[in-house]
Amino acid sequence: MNYRILLLDSTGSADVGWTGAWEWDEYGFEIAGRTADPVDAVSALSRGDFDAVLCLHRPSQETAVALLSRLQKRVPDIPAIIVSTADDSTCMRQCFLYGATDFLVMPLNADDVRCTLQRAARQLDRRVIYDPEGIDVAALKEIKEVKRARLTEYKSYRPNTDYHEGRGVWQIKADIALPCATQNELHLDDAKQLVANGCIAVCEGANMPTTEDATKYLQENGVWFIPGKASSAGGVATSALEMSELEL
Repeated sequence: MNYRILLLDSTGSADVGWTGAWEWDEYGFEIAGRTADPVDAVSALSRGDFDAVLCLHRPSQETAVALLSRLQKRVPDIPAIIVSTADDSTCMRQCFLYGATDFLVMPLNADDVRCTLQRAARQLDRRVIYDPEGIDVAALKEIKEVKRARLTEYKSYRPNTDYHEGRGVWQIKADIALPCATQNELHLDDAKQLVANGCIAVCEGANMPTTEDATKYLQENGVWFIPGKASSAGGVATSALEMSELEL
């Protein structure tokens, strides 16, 4: 399930720089809507229609600051990425003061986009639902895909559920940890918490989801560590076999 991004664009030029230029799905995101009004954007984000916002900024406009000032009052935990069409150091300082996730300046490159989206994903991944009886997938789909509501509504379906922001899933006590989302999602502090909680194995299900220092710490503290290259080998081998058969 990809994170849904709202595109705030009062310039009409974002298609060229963003929506058609990058493989959003690769980073776990999708452009799911567009608006030209910061007030409409904040209302949609407050309702839970979207998980993050990307704002195209021109130095002659005040769209970015207007958006962030409203977000800080209503939904300060929402990742907000500002893309400026030109260097604007004054606006950049204001944006970071209001809690922007990042401030990028065109022209963009793939490394800038990747790092920024990974940062936004880490921010979103810190929102955690813990259901001792197991996640109700049907309820979760209804909340996020039908109602487009926030994760906090899950507790109305399952009253015994705990919802946390800022802690992250790796703080929950478990025997086995499965990092399967984005690159570098499991950090050293997370590894230390897993060890302290008695985790016995970490099995990667994505491309390098565990940082190098976290990997070393897990191995040095007796946690079984199965890297993505090993855990994904079967799928890669099967894909290679299928491709070779198609060529015959």
